[in-house]
Amino acid sequence: MVFLTIVLSGCKNNNNGQETAVDSGQEGLAGEESTSEEAGKDYEGDYLIGYSDPGPRGYVMAMVALEGEEIVDVVLREFQGDLSEKTKETYDYEPWHEASDALPQAVLDKQSIDIDTVSGATSTSNKFIQAVKRALGEEPPFEFGEYEDGVYTAQSDEDNGWVEVTLTVLLGHIVNVEFTDYRDGGDAKTPENYEYEAWLEAAEALPQAVIEAQSADIDVVSGASGTSNKFKQAVERALEQAS
Repeated sequence: MVFLTIVLSGCKNNNNGQETAVDSGQEGLAGEESTSEEAGKDYEGDYLIGYSDPGPRGYVMAMVALEGEEIVDVVLREFQGDLSEKTKETYDYEPWHEASDALPQAVLDKQSIDIDTVSGATSTSNKFIQAVKRALGEEPPFEFGEYEDGVYTAQSDEDNGWVEVTLTVLLGHIVNVEFTDYRDGGDAKTPENYEYEAWLEAAEALPQAVIEAQSADIDVVSGASGTSNKFKQAVERALEQAS
């Protein structure tokens, strides 16, 4: 069976780390102090915590410790779109291994976030820089969304077929929407086997609309009202799980 997958831009259970990371931010927003217990690891002293904007590929959590005005420790933690935390043991990509060491060290050496990105790991680098700026109060703190982090799947009622939706929520925000539109009998519509222009437009527009609205309160696509309404119903049901 072929599935229509829409991945568009814009995290609750990764052993302990993911849940603790999110909880620590909501109790002590980026730029405010968070204890080592909240941070999810046995770090001594208080840390300032900042988060990058989450997207389908995840986000970075930065932890910064100060003594007076001196930066004395920096920790980079990165969480993927599937809610798992990247580690050197589980993420076998050498530029990321380099970045996970080099970026915190660069901040310590320069006592500044005015640092270079790491070649081959520019996404991690940019997210880290944003997160550290927020931890230090150089940018406004990240605003958490209203939903519980996780991946949620739901489907509409069956009415000449049905729609199944999978939503990813990171840091309280909907960051990814995928859906499959099924005909009666269970065959999935795809751009290759269903060349109806209004449906093709809906396949692109509906997920993006949910990400922008952060809700199922979106307009139907003209000419594809059946798919639109089933999609909206499935999104509503997925978000009920996330609420």
